[in-house]
Formats: sequence, structure tokens, C-alpha cells
Amino acid sequence: MTPARVALRRGLVAFGVVALAGQLVPTVIDLFGGGLAFPTALKLGWFYTLAFHRVGLEVTTASASRLSIAFLTGTGLVLWLLYRGGRAAGLLAGPSSRERILAGAMIAPAYAVPVGLLTLIVHLQLRTPGGLLSGGVRVDGVTWQAFVFPAAIAVVTGGAGALLASEPQGSRLRAWLVGGWRMMLVALGLALIGLLVVAAVRPQGLRTYARAVAANGPRAAMLVLGHQALLLPNHAFMVLAPSMGACVSLEGAAATIPVLCPGRLPVLGEGLSATLRAASRRAAVPPRRTMPAAYFLLIAVPALATITGGRWAARHADGRERLVRGAGAGIVFGVVVGFGAWATCIAFRSFSFGPVPVPTAMLGLVWGTVGGTLGAVWPAAQEEPGTPEPALPPSPTSV
Repeated sequence: MTPARVALRRGLVAFGVVALAGQLVPTVIDLFGGGLAFPTALKLGWFYTLAFHRVGLEVTTASASRLSIAFLTGTGLVLWLLYRGGRAAGLLAGPSSRERILAGAMIAPAYAVPVGLLTLIVHLQLRTPGGLLSGGVRVDGVTWQAFVFPAAIAVVTGGAGALLASEPQGSRLRAWLVGGWRMMLVALGLALIGLLVVAAVRPQGLRTYARAVAANGPRAAMLVLGHQALLLPNHAFMVLAPSMGACVSLEGAAATIPVLCPGRLPVLGEGLSATLRAASRRAAVPPRRTMPAAYFLLIAVPALATITGGRWAARHADGRERLVRGAGAGIVFGVVVGFGAWATCIAFRSFSFGPVPVPTAMLGLVWGTVGGTLGAVWPAAQEEPGTPEPALPPSPTSV
């Protein structure tokens, strides 16, 4: 079978799996008595599929507003499927890197074109009883994003999978790409652990959250918790960014309010509505208080992740080559951090909330290169002679 046919087949399979994954949310809503009409459930599920790629949604009531959000758990599924598909195509391609990358990138049309075409025809019109959304609401996907964002993700991820397909186990390129991904995944895992530790040492906040989740009954609680599961990587990025020195901010038309920055925390005693007013008007920015000293332990998240990834990237090298591999993996880490920060940001109307992408990416590059280099100079473990190397390359999403 030719690489083009494999890429076409794998792209269509990936599209089908991701589209079905988006339908899980409305299915669960119906299982808990949501009572959605079948066409409405299908359309709602499609909008979740678009959110896996951070494709924006146009929400039209009396005026049009755009909502952009990425459920990064679904994005992880997208990346894994496209990587595996690109790898399968790359194994059948020619020996040159250019031929392999092209073979992997050919997964993009088969995957992205159906996403864009379905977005052209899927529109959701809901009638509302009145109040804030009086008269009804219409939801549409942003068509150009539905073509461009999935295609870009498929080209990069499929091309990377194809490039690594025949790459020798101890090569520099493999060390860079897989080492950078390992840094990222270790960082997200440690950030989630840090979030759980913070919840444990601040039980009053955990109790407040639990009461808010359970306030509207078990069905609403399950819906909230399901969305929290889809947003787990987003939460991890919002912990990772300030642990590297960046800020998680609420940006409005008139002001930017730091929500979580190193050293300082906002005093939001008047609640979310007052904070939104401060960001949308030239109102007083909420005061800030000193961050408890224990929070600075979160600096261990990027430190441990980058050092660990740099040590892994350099494990097959000696001398100066170890430094090159550790620093190169750190550059990949910085690029992935930048993408994650952009995808994590939630935007609606004139507001956006999340890590500031460019500073977060730059700090990711610094942490990655410094930590990767430190990990590379770590004394290498002695490998047992005659130990066979695995025949197949690991997925970049494996830890």
C-alpha cells in the first residue's frame, strides 16, 4: 500500500474517532436525563469536536459573540491519532526525511477537509424562554478556523510521526523531539499533582468548590465534573505557567487583571462580576496580596520536568553532544508550551482568560534549554552491554 493511501485511510479514521469522541458529552447528558433532541445532540457533539482543535464558535443572540475554548483532553486524543497515522505513512515512504515528512503531512487533507465541510453545514438554533438570551441563540463554528486549525495540527503532528518512524533510536532528532515531549508531559503531570497538594493544604477552598458543584443536584454535578475532566490539561497549564514565572490573567477591553502570578495573588472579595467589570471598564484593579511562601515550591514543576527530559535526551550521547541534545529538547519544550498556553486561553466577547502566550512560550524556552542542559550534564547511567534497543519508536505522548 502506498504512503498516500495509508495517510488517506488513517486521516479518515482519525476524523471518525474524534467526531465520535465529541458525541460522548451529549450522550452522557442524555443518560442523566438531559432530554436533548437527537439532531440537537449531534450538533452539540460536533461543537465539542471543534473545541478539541480550539476552533471558535459564533454565538448569536441580539448580537454576535465569539467563544474560543479548547478541551485539551480531546486535543491529546487528536495528537495521538494523527501522530500514529503519520508514523504509519512514514514507514512506507522513501529513505529521505523530506519524503517521510511529506508522507506524514498527507494525513492533513483527509482529516481537516471533513472537519471544515461539516462545519459549513452544522448550525444549532435554540429557542430560549427569555431572560438573558431572550428570543433564542444560534451557534455556528468559525469556518476558516475549522479548515486551518485541524490542518495545521495534522501537518505538524503527522509530519513529526513520519519523521520519527524510521529515525534511529539514538539519533539527535529523536532525542530533541521525544525529549521535549517528555518534558511537557512530566511538567503537566507534576502540575496536576501540585494542584492536588494545594487543594489538600487549603481545605476551605476545596469545600467551597464541592458545595458549588453539588448545589444544583447530582445531574448538574456530573456535567460539571465531566467538563472538568476534559479540562484537566488546561488546569495543569494554568499551574505550569506561573510556576515558570508567567502570569495567568483576565484581559478585558480596558484592563488586564493578573489572577495568578509569581509572588502575588489578587484579592477578589467582591467576586467574579466585580472582576469582569474592572477588566471591561476603567475601574480600579483589585488589590493584590503576597503569595504564601509554600506556593513557591511549585517552581519544582518545570525544574524537575526539564532536567528529567534533558537527561533522557542525552542518554545515548557523550561529551558536547549531550549538551546539544538536552538544549534541543528544551527548545521543543518551549514551542509546545507556547502552543499549550495559546490553546488554554478562553476567549469570549472582549474577554480572555489564561496564560499570556508569548511570555509563557519565552519562559518555556528558557526553562527548557537551561533545565535540559543541566539534565544533560547529569552523569549518564551505565547501560548494560548487549541490551537490545526497541524496534519501534515510542509515541511522543508516552512518558
